[in-house]
Amino acid sequence: MTEVSHKSPTHHDKQIGINLRTLRRAQKMNQAQLGEALGGLTFQQIQKYEAGTNRISGSRIRKICSVLGCTYEDLLGEIPDLEQRDKPEVIMVPLDEFSSIVDSLNSKIDSLKRRTGMEQTG
Repeated sequence: MTEVSHKSPTHHDKQIGINLRTLRRAQKMNQAQLGEALGGLTFQQIQKYEAGTNRISGSRIRKICSVLGCTYEDLLGEIPDLEQRDKPEVIMVPLDEFSSIVDSLNSKIDSLKRRTGMEQTG
């Protein structure tokens, strides 16, 4: 059985909404006109799409692109994956260089311990 999730809007939902608003305005349409062209949606529904509050179904995306004369890429846009952006960058370092870096850090740690009196005994 599939569980329905009532999650808050994601960055992707909000970005699609911003793109929708931009494309609608470029066509000199108001929200009511777009809603009517999409089969009688209310301007409130269009507001919710543009705010990212309500997600847009695949079939509705297709219809929006047709009405606004845009591509899927125009509507969906280049949306960076924020989860990927927040991950640390991986840097490849040769083993001998890595060992040198570790030795240097250990030396600095030992020096700090001596200066602060935190040397371990024993």
